Amino acid sequence: MVVLPDRPQRFAPVGAGNLNWPRIVAASRGVGVEWALVEQDQTYGADPFAELAASLRFLQGMGIS
Repeated sequence: MVVLPDRPQRFAPVGAGNLNWPRIVAASRGVGVEWALVEQDQTYGADPFAELAASLRFLQGMGIS
């Protein structure tokens, strides 16, 4: 999710929004999470596969494959 300056929330690729992914990943690893799914309900006109690729690149950059 991303919170825009005028406060509405929108879906965003993983790493492109306002969520603290380093803490989320660390907490997930700390409790033994083995699998996670990426879901983005809306792409607001962007190519859904490009948004998915952006999420994958971000997670791979964090050492998740």
